Amino acid sequence: MILRSESGSTEYVLASGFEEFFGKLHYHFGWLPGVNSTSPRILKNHLDQMETEWGISLPPSYKKLVLEHQGGSPHAPCFYGEKGRGEVDFLLRVDNLDMENSIRSIHQKHFHGTSYIPFAQCKGGQILCMDYNEKESDPEVVVWDRTENHFYKVKSSFGRFLHYLRYQ
Repeated sequence: MILRSESGSTEYVLASGFEEFFGKLHYHFGWLPGVNSTSPRILKNHLDQMETEWGISLPPSYKKLVLEHQGGSPHAPCFYGEKGRGEVDFLLRVDNLDMENSIRSIHQKHFHGTSYIPFAQCKGGQILCMDYNEKESDPEVVVWDRTENHFYKVKSSFGRFLHYLRYQ
């Protein structure tokens, strides 16, 4: 992909192909709106309660994402980790308006007594989690494979996870 100046005298190589071009733009496309019927103030209270209850510090980029797109889906849903390619379906909810897709109910059902905090549902049933086993802030992102009951590393931080989401 080449961008030419209006005069045509200068060329800028943007990418070697269309796929690479979209890969570079993916971070700027963001997320689809969520089912955000809960006010930001109440969402912030839920986030604060989770931090206090579980003794953790949620990443600022996660908090911002929840406040803007709770329950939403990324435009670029694909991620790569130890197990290969995965695809984000939607962010789990921090409020209790949809118990089936709430962080608290999924944590209670699958991760109670662990240092894994679920934050998103993947297509195929896997669950993305923040892994607080090693530290109380800036957790790694892992994916839990239900069929194998095993965690696979995805990225070293939530910010890196967001940055490396792809279209395919």
